[in-house]
Amino acid sequence: MKKVSVMILNYKQKELTVNCVKSVIAQGYKNLEIIVIDNGSNDGSFELFKKTFGNNSRIKLVALKENTGYTGGNNEGYKHATGEYVVILNNDTIVAKNWLSELIAALESGEKVAMATSIVINVPSLKNLSQYKQQVENRIPWTTTLLCYWSRLKVVSRFMKTFAVHGGSFIFKRKLFKTLFDNDYFAYSEETKLSWQTRLKGYDVIIARDSIFYHQEGTVKKSNKSFSKYFTFLGERNRVLNLLTFYSGFNLIRLFPLFLINVLLLNLSEIRKMPFRLKSYFWLLFHPGFVLKKRKEVQRQRKVSDKEIFSVMGYKLIEEPEKGISKWLLKVINYFFKIYCKILFIRTMD
Repeated sequence: MKKVSVMILNYKQKELTVNCVKSVIAQGYKNLEIIVIDNGSNDGSFELFKKTFGNNSRIKLVALKENTGYTGGNNEGYKHATGEYVVILNNDTIVAKNWLSELIAALESGEKVAMATSIVINVPSLKNLSQYKQQVENRIPWTTTLLCYWSRLKVVSRFMKTFAVHGGSFIFKRKLFKTLFDNDYFAYSEETKLSWQTRLKGYDVIIARDSIFYHQEGTVKKSNKSFSKYFTFLGERNRVLNLLTFYSGFNLIRLFPLFLINVLLLNLSEIRKMPFRLKSYFWLLFHPGFVLKKRKEVQRQRKVSDKEIFSVMGYKLIEEPEKGISKWLLKVINYFFKIYCKILFIRTMD
């Protein structure tokens, strides 16, 4: 039985974190350590963790002096991990039965598998989870589109290749990762970067259909509204930064028309967020040295071509909603994206 380290990062959500830890303990996995990192909460979180888990030898408690973001907090926790396999789990989650065993099975499903991720069920509240049973039965795995959005997969099997892990719950082999996240990202798209680097090196990323976790939507944003503007900026800056640093120059040119359509539609559909997204574009424009440095660091790791990367990505702009006028508009846009990719011989998995 491999030793597994589960890292859970907390920032001013102590009750959610305690319940999350308890759900991991309930998995019953014997060779397990849980690392709880408090990201400078200063709200009594760490004191509650010591009171609740201080006598449990399998739980390590780490207190940081300030909020270092998703990247910095998990990077600090990673220094304390001793397991052969390491899991990153969001604290505003509850894991379902067999969540961990299915993640481990996915990670061990092939020699080239370096990372595996779970299926997320987004819920408004983590109370009375039984009411979301239908969502579990109808769960649909996903991959990432060419422009780094989520897209559903049509074929469903126990283990499937996907492009990137979901940052809320994923497992990886510690021996393959000397370092973890890029601290310059702080939050958002850092798991995409980690997954993309893994794929550039020739490894596989797997999604485990039967590893389920429930995620309470918008927890951080709701707890502090001042985060919302900053997160909009970070989310768009980091997404575009990934596109600029990972694709070859040739493919950046080929995908540029799709990117322009994406930016136009995104900002027109969410005008209130436009100023913060525009800020992210100008930030990248006025920091060319930063972008080029990141690009060189990434491209030095390349062992496979973009063609191979395309084979586990989706062609769509974004997934169409279930109903509404936007559904038909996106259908047309996605069909255009599909034809565009076919004409340029960009072969995606869908």
